[in-house]
Amino acid sequence: MNTHKLTATQFFTRCKGFLTVLILIICFGFTSAASDDLPALKSSGIADIDETRLEVLNSPTTTQNAIPRRATLYRWWRFLMHQGYDISPFDETADLLLQETADLLMDQEFSTPKARQAISDGFAVLEEIYASNLHIPEVRGSESVSGSAAQNASNNSSSPTDWPFYHGTDGGQTGYSPDPGPSKGEIAWRFPKGSNFSAKPVFENGKVYFSSPGIDVIAYCLDEITGEILWNGRQYKTRCYESGGGSRVDPVLSSEGILIKSGGDSFLFDRDSGNLLWKGKQKDMEGRLTDEPILVDQRVYTASAGGKIIALKKDRGDTVWTTETGESLDGPVSAGMGRLYAGSRDAKLVCLDPADGSVMWTFQSPDKEPQSKQYYSAATEANGRVYVGSAGKYLYCLDASSGKLVWKYMVSDWIRSRPIVQGNTVFAATLDGQLIALRADGNKARQKWVKDLSAHGVVEDLVGSSNGILACGRDGIWYSVSQESGEIQWKHGVVDGAFVDGKYVTADWGGIGGIPTPAVVDGVVYIGGGDGFVNALDVETGKEIWRFETKGTTHTLTVAEGKVFFGANGSYYALDRKTGELVWESDSFANGRIWVGASYIDGRLVFGTTNGMMYGADALTGEKIWEHNIEQDIAKTDRSVPGLGIYSNPAFDDKYVYMGSLIGYYLDFDIFILILIWICRSFDHRITDGMPDYSAPILYKGHLYVLKLDEYIAAIN
Repeated sequence: MNTHKLTATQFFTRCKGFLTVLILIICFGFTSAASDDLPALKSSGIADIDETRLEVLNSPTTTQNAIPRRATLYRWWRFLMHQGYDISPFDETADLLLQETADLLMDQEFSTPKARQAISDGFAVLEEIYASNLHIPEVRGSESVSGSAAQNASNNSSSPTDWPFYHGTDGGQTGYSPDPGPSKGEIAWRFPKGSNFSAKPVFENGKVYFSSPGIDVIAYCLDEITGEILWNGRQYKTRCYESGGGSRVDPVLSSEGILIKSGGDSFLFDRDSGNLLWKGKQKDMEGRLTDEPILVDQRVYTASAGGKIIALKKDRGDTVWTTETGESLDGPVSAGMGRLYAGSRDAKLVCLDPADGSVMWTFQSPDKEPQSKQYYSAATEANGRVYVGSAGKYLYCLDASSGKLVWKYMVSDWIRSRPIVQGNTVFAATLDGQLIALRADGNKARQKWVKDLSAHGVVEDLVGSSNGILACGRDGIWYSVSQESGEIQWKHGVVDGAFVDGKYVTADWGGIGGIPTPAVVDGVVYIGGGDGFVNALDVETGKEIWRFETKGTTHTLTVAEGKVFFGANGSYYALDRKTGELVWESDSFANGRIWVGASYIDGRLVFGTTNGMMYGADALTGEKIWEHNIEQDIAKTDRSVPGLGIYSNPAFDDKYVYMGSLIGYYLDFDIFILILIWICRSFDHRITDGMPDYSAPILYKGHLYVLKLDEYIAAIN
């Protein structure tokens, strides 16, 4: 077995604790306020990081302050790295901090001087790096390219060779193309792929509170008028897998404080100081719902994709009533004045009586959009009218009593966020990033102003008060906008960070915008992501050709037989690659999430799930041909731990598929007769050698090249 050692900096980028996805973010900038009490230090731009830096200079790291200091050290480390600082002098400290078997990580209470000193030393190294102001230089290519490659590049800026699979032109995943690469390294175009963050803020007494999906920072309190940070709420974690994904749901304001949920934990922060009052575990309600349930008085209302709207008792969860609408519902249930609203995928809005679930009226829009999974936004009722956005590029105003159309207003793109009403002004936001103010006068609406916020678009529901409208872009930025003029009053990132030279730079990691490897066929780029959409783009211009909504994270795409194949939200899809229209959809593969692309061999698709299930499907119809549990294969070899599923993309040739499990076992299957050819583990000892995690194998000249999580690459015959 041949090995190649990775540096700590390379390892840092692989996310066993801090996977960092580099996303090009288009945003409007301002300079973050620096700390005023640091005469001896150059401000980092983030006040609480600066406060900890000053504390480290003036006092040693102790068992009492080690955990918050370590979390702050990691945030500053990321913040400098994301700004392009040369952090190679930090490698030695990084090795100590990242090494899973080091005394530092085994000693979670920091009882040893070595563990505590490592934190203080880490701050000292970062201080030197920051003071040096040494950035990694950007290197541009030259205009000239030699030989025939130059001629090819000048004739066509795109690659003529298709790239239909993960990392390549075939199933080997080598990342090799025979075409000439870019000669200068300049950005030709950008297309916004945003986040899936969907937690709304709450207001009280001139303050705005919002959740954050960070590893460490999970809550913010800002001055509603100025946007100044009054405090942030932290859980002091350093690794993504231990953080619970941060907070991705609405904060709850109670008489005791502000309640924030992160993973399986709930945190109660003092609303004025941000001090943590208590932390506890919380159980989740599981179920395949169309959106988050809503609470009105003493009842909880929710909808299922199968067409049911359900009312439950708040305290016991007993069913009060169930209404079968006969529709394929998708999207949130909204509450009005004695009315409930829910939308279907085929553009029907249903109004129900919350007392007994009886249908009061329905509205059918003629402006359908078949490639949307959710047609209507959440609805808002005000002044006897119902306002609801749509994927048909219209904002509708309906009579709340009868459901009759009062007016509709055409906008530039889909409306996914809930509109709000302030007085006689209706505010709505679109997927192309426009915030629109309409004056509703009787039976018509006229535009008051329109503001371009973010090219990434807005999907989160709008919220607001007399001090302004808050809109969250899919670029992960909250925008406060004046109701009267439409001007931006302030901005702040969803994830902890600061604006540097007009661009928002993150210090925490929220995992809210990961973008998978694209596929390219016949001059069209196909790309999924965490924003709930699959897009087809012109490879020359980046212009969108079509979009298809999944409402779930889409990982690697496979293009074959004129179709685009992918999994999302427990279903598997095939789209017409030219139009984006649905060819087939199947929920026969719902045993676990599908995080990998499909191998395509002679009309068959082969893919795996996070529960260790391996499936074969007919590419033409989506019919399941066979299924196989690789957990059982691994258990025959190693009963000490489950295989933990298929997270890395399988490599394949014309007959065999090579699967890798999360814990480091690789398997070779003949997919035509479904026989396990061999099983091999990539580690000698699980603790010291680690696991492959998400790293996909490469198949090249009779060898399978795989990653051993800690520091090595291994070659398997």
